[in-house]
Amino acid sequence: MLMHEKRIAVGNKSGKQQTHVAYFAVCHTSPQSGVGKKIQDQLDAWNELGLETSLYLITQREFQECWSDVCLRGRIWSEAPFILRVFLRLIVQVKLMRSGADLVFFRDCFPYWHLNYSNRQIHVLEVNSKQGMEIKLQGKLKNFLFVLTQRNYYKSWKHFNFVTEELKNEFIEEGLCTEEDAEIFTNSINLSRIPLLPVSQNERPNLIFIGHPGLAWNGINQMMDLANCWNNATFHIVGEEKPNQVICGDNVLFHGYLKERDYQDIAKNCHLAIGTLGIQSKSMYFGCSLKTREYLALGLPVVIRYFDVDFAPSQSPFIFTLPVDNRPISSFQKEISQFLDKWRHERVSREAISAIGHIQRESKRVAYFRSLTSGLR
Repeated sequence: MLMHEKRIAVGNKSGKQQTHVAYFAVCHTSPQSGVGKKIQDQLDAWNELGLETSLYLITQREFQECWSDVCLRGRIWSEAPFILRVFLRLIVQVKLMRSGADLVFFRDCFPYWHLNYSNRQIHVLEVNSKQGMEIKLQGKLKNFLFVLTQRNYYKSWKHFNFVTEELKNEFIEEGLCTEEDAEIFTNSINLSRIPLLPVSQNERPNLIFIGHPGLAWNGINQMMDLANCWNNATFHIVGEEKPNQVICGDNVLFHGYLKERDYQDIAKNCHLAIGTLGIQSKSMYFGCSLKTREYLALGLPVVIRYFDVDFAPSQSPFIFTLPVDNRPISSFQKEISQFLDKWRHERVSREAISAIGHIQRESKRVAYFRSLTSGLR
């Protein structure tokens, strides 16, 4: 199962012992996906802030080689059949125990069996979403196994990082963690790796959505509802092929999977981006979506249907926040059109979104890591 391993020596000019943080993630998509970029941004920030880092990652076989190219230190495994996935994760955790890492940062992903095996190694679990609601949408067997094991699994952790207060509060209310165990670190992005796009010269309104296929909370049906009533606008759907059951007009273009440079070429001709529209399918109302952060870094104003924890509507004129309810999005076509017209000749400035830069955000997490590991030496 082990595909590739690369190691590098980490310099230490100060002569002091560095804190070694190992990152354990399951990412079934490429390094260029939203999650893939987040993992790389976090590792880049931690390295720049003085940590020694390594990546231990499980991915689909088709993405092993490209992940190996970005994994400077650590190991990459190919994913196992579903029934064997718990055992693969146990194997990885044994490797982590022997890695010499002071702290292991786990990205939450079902199924896990957590080995809380050592008082000499700190474990931190990052919770990005309501896994139970996502798994419920994926099938009865997975949902049954999750419900059966989730309480013992989460109770085995001592340290949690949440991306929103909503997630943190739910875990506390359900008795899965305490206030003292939980910290909130919202999603950030490396603004330096993303170009600020020029203003679109198109007279016709153009909107873009970029996402991973098959996720109900993307809200593809809502986008089609908007497109069907806004015939003089063009909608670009990147990452999705046209679903068989979706009815749409000629003003909707499904581009499928595109590399970053290719979808940026489309985005530079667009006036507006569409963020997550169906987060209520996971019984959530707050988020800090990775795609929204990438849109903003490109300079695109965004339409979303959730409350972004980093951008209060009253202070963020570049985000149009739709009510999180069951009304069809076509009910708001006039307001969205007016929002687009306001931004037709503008892009979102870097100054307006500087607070979500990865160094600024991750510096707080690095300080947290160091506080946890200070007693190990």
